[in-house]
Amino acid sequence: MLDEMIFCRAVDNFLGFISELLALIFTTKPHTLKSSEVVRVADVLKYSTMDELVWALADRRVTRLSYQGMRELAKDLKDKLGFELFSHEAQLERTVLIVELRNLLIHNRGVVNRIFLSKLSNFPTKLGEKVILKDVFQDIYYLTKLVVEIEKRATEKFGLPRETTRGPIDCPLADNAP
Repeated sequence: MLDEMIFCRAVDNFLGFISELLALIFTTKPHTLKSSEVVRVADVLKYSTMDELVWALADRRVTRLSYQGMRELAKDLKDKLGFELFSHEAQLERTVLIVELRNLLIHNRGVVNRIFLSKLSNFPTKLGEKVILKDVFQDIYYLTKLVVEIEKRATEKFGLPRETTRGPIDCPLADNAP
């Protein structure tokens, strides 16, 4: 149970990082918010400054994106922002597995259901069986390295100001990010 709690918390932190990074991109570079989405005039007039409006629109976009699956999020960011969230397919697949395991633990006490199998049809556990986490700390290590890599690439691509992020991550993993 402790492994599951540690694992879920680490994945939650990773997902929180992704949300915070997207909010930073959208608020620092408001042109990234461009879309065909309609915003009502009444909603625009709720805000007294353009900065407040941008923050509200960014929050709305991040919230909407956070409900997508990891594959859909990666595709959306590539299509709309030209940003590859993952540097290769294996990273995407491993991250999808980790996030879906977290979702299964949180929403179904780790018992494999049809939703889980629809997203990970090759997973070796059958419908109705409980998943057993095997590589919790390797997965946490992987997510830590991934955060370092994503932050570096996003900062370079979008010219994010380093002083608004936490600064360079002081982590021995940073030198060995994939």
